[in-house]
Parts: sequence; structure tokens; C-alpha cells
Amino acid sequence: MANIRKRFYEFGSFRIDPEERLLWKEGQAVALPPKVFATLLVLVEKAPQVVEKDELLKTVWPDTFVEESNLSQNVFSLRKVLGAPECIENIPKRGYRFRSAVRSVEEGSRETALARRSLRRVRLAAGAAVLVALTGGALYLRFGHPRSQVPSSARPAAPVAVSAEAYDLYLRARYHLDRKNRKDNDEAIALLEKSTSIDPLFAPAQAQLALAYGVKSFFFNATEPQWEDKGFAAIQKAEALNIDLPEIHFGRSSLLWRHSHAFPHREALVEARKAYSIQPNFDEAWHLHAVILFHVGHIQEAWREIEKTLSINPANDQARYRFGPMLNYQRKWQEAIDALNHVPREVTPGLWSYQMAWALQSLNRLPEASRLLEAALAEDTSDPGGNLYGARAMVRAKSGDRHGAESDVARAIRVGKGFGHFHHTAYSLAAVYSVLGDLDKAQEWIENASNDGFPCYTLFEADPNLQRLRATPRFQAFVVKLRREYEHIPGETESGSNLPH
Repeated sequence: MANIRKRFYEFGSFRIDPEERLLWKEGQAVALPPKVFATLLVLVEKAPQVVEKDELLKTVWPDTFVEESNLSQNVFSLRKVLGAPECIENIPKRGYRFRSAVRSVEEGSRETALARRSLRRVRLAAGAAVLVALTGGALYLRFGHPRSQVPSSARPAAPVAVSAEAYDLYLRARYHLDRKNRKDNDEAIALLEKSTSIDPLFAPAQAQLALAYGVKSFFFNATEPQWEDKGFAAIQKAEALNIDLPEIHFGRSSLLWRHSHAFPHREALVEARKAYSIQPNFDEAWHLHAVILFHVGHIQEAWREIEKTLSINPANDQARYRFGPMLNYQRKWQEAIDALNHVPREVTPGLWSYQMAWALQSLNRLPEASRLLEAALAEDTSDPGGNLYGARAMVRAKSGDRHGAESDVARAIRVGKGFGHFHHTAYSLAAVYSVLGDLDKAQEWIENASNDGFPCYTLFEADPNLQRLRATPRFQAFVVKLRREYEHIPGETESGSNLPH
């Protein structure tokens, strides 16, 4: 066998393998995103010379124009992983210089073969963690995807050497986070807080923690603003570690799209689109984008995006649940019941029961709807968001029990206001008052639903539950205004915006 020589660079306790594009520290592989590694390699190869910023930009991003901030982010990341900020010197108005003493060494084929076997063992042990970083933490991706299919923009801009324990906690938390109930949400937060305390540099865990805090605020603890504050703080930590992580945009979209921010639909859609533009197989980003779309009346486009979500991740029960509401909004109530029966109720117990009861009462199966709601309220009398009391008010209104309906309306308002999904309760109250013939209150509540995140004009235009209200000029003008405002929202392309899609 020919004794092929291979070059390495060594400095301090580190060794660079240019051929394998790998950084080692004391015999352990340190995973670096490609552009961060490329920045390090240029600086080391040129050391101790000053490398001009233009040269770095052209070498690291040869065919792409990028802002200088990308280079600064790479240097920031390298200083952190090398543990010595002074090893990379910033030369004002010029560039950077690598200050550590660099040794160039060569090894023969036997040593190289041993190193490669060691590298394979490291990659088998740490491959999953590296893949998490390369795909922006999207664990649902098939592990067989070749690395070349991950766009360079999807690769993080910070080191991703992950503690095995932190990674395991992160995986366990994802399961709980996919279930929108109080117990699972608290468990997800506990696991992610432990993961990030063990490995504060694990950016995907920080981003998931932001999402978990946001879910707690949106669904369960709307009166406690500290959870939303914690969510935005975790997003900022993740962004400081890895500015290109798609979960940052996903988390920001989720944290923006809520009552406390007046549901800025367009801004939230932009952030969700950024997430799946960076990582096209990011199923939760497609899911969130679809949810916002059907809230603003674009049910068919949302349906296609939910189908795409499930083509990426068939196990996404949260996305599968969305077929139920979308079928309800299209007045396909029996199909909605069938769709909901294919989703475990515990995925989102309150909303599942609300949508099922709404389909049943729309079919005038009032006793069944009543029994379902009584059972759900017995399980959780707090009813965060007031959805169940709103649905029961509708059942009672259609049953001729005006006093019971108005009692439930008052309770729905008392327990639900401020929660993320109170806009569905507001829509229910509009339907209740339409049935009861109090059209001024019906109009007040349909406008409340719209202003609080549910301007679903395609539902409002044809909903038989709003039949009496639809005959009023005020309602008709209101729906015309909603259509004008939201008809062209998907991607903003029809309205001439340059926002990405």
C-alpha cells in the first residue's frame, strides 16, 4: 500500500483535518457547521497573516453575496468553541488574524486509516446530534437523507457539540410538547430546562424551550406574562448561538401569533415561511403556517399545507387534528366527526371536545353534544379559553334554554378571556346570540372574534349558525371589509409585497 501523506494543522489542544473538514479536541470530534469550519481553516492556513474581510467572504461564500455580519457571527462562534476569544484578533477596517501558534503536520496512510476508523466511531455515536444541528433540530427528518440535500442556509452558524444527556432530554421533551395538555406541557418544560442547564450551547433545545413556554402561555397560563417573557428570552439565547436555526423563526412566529400581540397574522406567516424556507422538511413550520391561514379564511390552501405536513411527518397528530376544524368551517360536519375520531383526544383535549361538540350540534345531535361537553367539563372545569362553555351555551340556546345559554356565556367570558383560543369562544358566542335573536350582541362578538385572531370570513359568509345575523347590513359590510383585508394574504404575492414565500 502506498504511504499517502495527509496534512493536519495543530494548535493548543486542537487538530484540524482539512480533508475530512473536521475539528478535533483532545481526541474528540467537535462538530462545526461547514461555513464556520471554512472560516477557521482559512484563518489557520494563513496564520499569522491578517486575512482581509473581502478575502474571507469570497473564500467562505464563493458564489453568494452575504452580509459582513455572517462573517462576524462565524468568528463569534469560533471564539466560543475554541474557548479563547483572544486567539482570533480583529484588525479594525481590515479583517482577522489567527494568533495561536499553528503547527503543520503530516501523517502516513496507517495513521490516517486509524484516524478514519476513530472518526467513524465518533460519528456513529454523535451522528444523531450532528444531524439535529444540520437540520435545524427537525428530528422528524429521515436519517437517511444525504447531507447534500440540506441547503447550506439550513446549516447552523454555531458549534453543535451536544451533551448526550441533554440530547436525550430534548428528544423526550419533543414527544410531550406535541401534546397540547397541561401535564405534557409541564413535563416538556421540565425536560427542556434540564437539557439547557446541562448544555446551554444546545441551540435547538433553547428554541424548543421557547416554544414550550409559549404553549403554556397561550393555552394554560394566559394571566401569567412571565411565560411569554421566558419564551422570548429563550429565542434570543438560541439566536445568539445559531442565527440560522429554522426553529428560531418557528418559535418567533408562535410567540408573536397570540392575544398579547393582537395576532399579527402577516408577520407570523412571514416567520413561519422563513423557517420552512431554511428547512423545507420542517413539518411544524408548515403546520403553523397552515393554522394561521385557515384562521384568516384560506381553508383550501391550509388544507394543502396540512397534507404536506403529514407527508413529511405522518405521526404529527396535532396537524392531523386540524382536518376536523377545517371540515367544520366548510360545513362538512359528519366528515369532521370522522376526522376527529382518527385523532387521539389527548393530543389537545379541550379543543378536540369543542370541535366534536360543534359538529354534533351543527347536525342537531344536541343530546350527544351535551353529553360530550358535560364529560369534558367534569374532567377540567377550568376550561382555559372558555371553548367548552361557549359550545354548551350553543347547545342550550338551540334547545330553548335561554337562561342556561346566557349563564354559560357569562362563564365562558370569565374563564376564557385573554387565552389564545378565546377567539373561537367569541365566535361561539356570536352564534349563540344569533340563535337567540340578539343581533347587536351577535355582531359585537363576531367582531371580537375577528379582532382577536379569527377573521375567518369564508366561514362567516356561509355559516348556518349565523343565519339571522347574516341578514343585517352591518354584518354584510363587516364581511366585505374582512374579505378585502384578507383575501390575498397567502405569501403576500397578490398584494405586491416582497416578503419571502
